[in-house]
Amino acid sequence: MMIQMMLDIIGIALFSNFLTGWFTPLDSFRDKIVTKAINTLIKIRAFWALPLITIFTCAQCLAFWGALIYTQNFTLALICSFLSLTCRYVIKKHNEII
Repeated sequence: MMIQMMLDIIGIALFSNFLTGWFTPLDSFRDKIVTKAINTLIKIRAFWALPLITIFTCAQCLAFWGALIYTQNFTLALICSFLSLTCRYVIKKHNEII
């Protein structure tokens, strides 16, 4: 049971990195969604909701909230966010080497 939960956490961390920048064909689509959401929130004067947009642009935020919703465990969500940060760092260093 615990091994399955850890595999799920690792999967969420990798998927959040995938969505927020590693897979470049999604960049233009994600940028359009974020721009449209920001313009809509400004138009309806919901300035308090603008920080929520970072969920779609930050791998660690997406991993944290995705894991928190999926597991409903704060500690596992923090671990998932840290794993996402580590994955982002490893990918960055790998791209610098190549």
